[in-house]
Amino acid sequence: EARNRPHSLLLVTKGGTKECAPLLKRKPCRNIIISFSVNAPDAARDHEKGAAPAEERIEAARKLMAKGWRVRLRIDPMIMGYDYSGIIKAVRDAAPERVTLGCLRAEPNLLRRLKNEIFSELEIPKGKSALARYPRQERMRLYSQAVKALKKVCPIGLCEETQDVWEELGLDWRSKSCNCGE
Repeated sequence: EARNRPHSLLLVTKGGTKECAPLLKRKPCRNIIISFSVNAPDAARDHEKGAAPAEERIEAARKLMAKGWRVRLRIDPMIMGYDYSGIIKAVRDAAPERVTLGCLRAEPNLLRRLKNEIFSELEIPKGKSALARYPRQERMRLYSQAVKALKKVCPIGLCEETQDVWEELGLDWRSKSCNCGE
């Protein structure tokens, strides 16, 4: 950990307390940020095979924060058909330094190569480099409840989202407040 050094190491994980045990034994470093991706428990059970349960990830995040580590949380990818109210409350109660929200999205290459029902509700992108996404109103529905609950807790960013969605949610797209930003 060097003073006046602008670089940070961002560790992104779906691990829980077991995977974070080595960090819990160490002195925190301000240049290291641990970011947990969490999802609604049912979505995690259905689509995140091998990952720690969402509740355990939140518990690991709490323990790391209590030790002084920098911790961020991501609710990503939000998937239509799942209830996010419980995980949003858990994230709010944990009060990380930053939260990033993201809805399920896919690059065109992925859609061509992988036929998976989870992508069936995504709209095919118009441009070659655009992402397939849920219809805008569905993304707004998923994001709105989280933004409302988290806005006064910590900075909120959106992952790979369009400027108009940031603006409609009352978020500043110029702030670089997504997970990977400093």
